[in-house]
Amino acid sequence: MISCASSPIRIRGMVRFMVVIFLFALAIRVGLLFLLPNFDFIKPMEMERVARSFAEKGQLANPYATPTGATAHVLPLYPVLLGTIYRIWGTGPTGRMAQGLFSCTLAALRCALLCPLALFLGLDRRTAWLASIVSAFYIPAFGTEIRGSWDAPLAALFLMGLVCLAVLVARRRELSFPAAAGCGLCVGLAALLSSTLLVASAGFAAAGAWVFRRRWLRYLAWCGVCFVIVMLCLTPWALRNRRQLGKTIWLRSNFGLELWQAYHEGAGIGALETSLRHHPALSVEDSSRLGALGEVRYHESLEREAWRWIAGNPQKAAQLFAGHVIYFWFPPGQSFPIRLLRWLLTAVAGYGMWLLLARKAPAGYTLAVLWIVYPPIYYVVYWSSRYRYPMEWALVLAAATVPSALWPKYGSGLLARVHLERSIPNFLSSSA
Repeated sequence: MISCASSPIRIRGMVRFMVVIFLFALAIRVGLLFLLPNFDFIKPMEMERVARSFAEKGQLANPYATPTGATAHVLPLYPVLLGTIYRIWGTGPTGRMAQGLFSCTLAALRCALLCPLALFLGLDRRTAWLASIVSAFYIPAFGTEIRGSWDAPLAALFLMGLVCLAVLVARRRELSFPAAAGCGLCVGLAALLSSTLLVASAGFAAAGAWVFRRRWLRYLAWCGVCFVIVMLCLTPWALRNRRQLGKTIWLRSNFGLELWQAYHEGAGIGALETSLRHHPALSVEDSSRLGALGEVRYHESLEREAWRWIAGNPQKAAQLFAGHVIYFWFPPGQSFPIRLLRWLLTAVAGYGMWLLLARKAPAGYTLAVLWIVYPPIYYVVYWSSRYRYPMEWALVLAAATVPSALWPKYGSGLLARVHLERSIPNFLSSSA
């Protein structure tokens, strides 16, 4: 981990390395952004439409193909940030370019911060450096990362912060209630960005019950304080939804729509295989129907329809669910080389996780909890590359432990052979 006793030279060296990685990663992504500036290649979807509504009218509304009024389809934090960018730069090409630059900056920051995060988790410097370097080149979801249409790049940074927070809590000897309030505030803010971050936080809290099993009553009270603060953070959003949508919605309203998109006759496993012609964000007819029924009733009706289809087609539903699980860890793709590289990343990361757990490394337990608690909701809905994006850094980090672990056994011998091969000609020439 990073120690206060670290020499100033090492700290300066790490800071310089982080700056170089940040600038290099940013240059790659901004270069791609300017090379491929046609933002209309991917039509604006719910997040961008709500952000436009916030920029133009100050309302979180109209995520679909026709005006439908106030919405809880997306959580408020990212649309407000994106809408603020639109207010400054406009909603035209300049504003969308600013949106892309914002997303590229978030992605580059993630690459740079992966180094200190790895050290904080107790991994060696070789692993930390390698993970940051690989992350600088690795773009797992092109449209999501380069164009900034969704909240995933920011969610990745938040997830890294939540991991650090969980480790800090686990290392504490005293469970103070002011610290619980601070944790609750951080988790509550994350929940306003992505509901999956709240689920991940709950998973870390459940794992903490084992860490503090000898003080479980104190830990239970500590979690209670944290929970109250999280609920206080979400209360204004829930009350707003109650007032404008007629129902107290603590997170998002669209579960029924996502469930139906994943489970109906002819549904595909992944986004590239799923027909979205009946999605209200693309279909004027379905958007008009949603507007007539109201957002809450529309999503509830689709949820009932999806559950009826699952009950009537359990085998097909199970096959779709299994397909979602496989695609999450072994993503599809239009290009076989890219698909193969992503499969290889998962395989190497899995081996790295096995090495960490075999060594009983604390980083292994932390990453294992994350791998267990983050994906389940995405096993239910159809696969999309932006769903796995926030935890891609964890795969890169686990994969980086493999060459780092093999280096002492094979790397030093390779360097010795290279040195020997270079020294033989010098020896022969000097002997002649």
